Amino acid sequence: MNKGQPSIAPDGTIYPMSKYIDQTDFSIGNVFSGFDNLKQERFEKSANTTPDTCKDCALNLRCNYMYSNLGFKNGEFYPNVSAIQCAHEQLVTPIADSLAEKLYKKRNPLFIHKHYNEFYPIISKAEDGEL
Repeated sequence: MNKGQPSIAPDGTIYPMSKYIDQTDFSIGNVFSGFDNLKQERFEKSANTTPDTCKDCALNLRCNYMYSNLGFKNGEFYPNVSAIQCAHEQLVTPIADSLAEKLYKKRNPLFIHKHYNEFYPIISKAEDGEL
């Protein structure tokens, strides 16, 4: 979810992320009438709440279940983590960790710059011509 960069459908409906465009339950406003702040806050709170099924997992603070796996029922958001995504995260996280360790040990300049330079987000936007 891009908190500062919501997605806007062609009809002007605002969504918290592009995945939810055309799912009217996930609408958090309209460009003509503004944001529904209460619904946006409820969405963000739900998206930041660890699902019960994930609380005991060693990867729960690093997993991508947040934001993109919410459902909506009876006016409320709820976690909807699939078994396939869970297995995927458990498979790829150790691989990513191993690669990161190798890049760090080699002091790979791009890896170090991207992950350890506190100014990287600003520099990256400047390099991409976004500033």
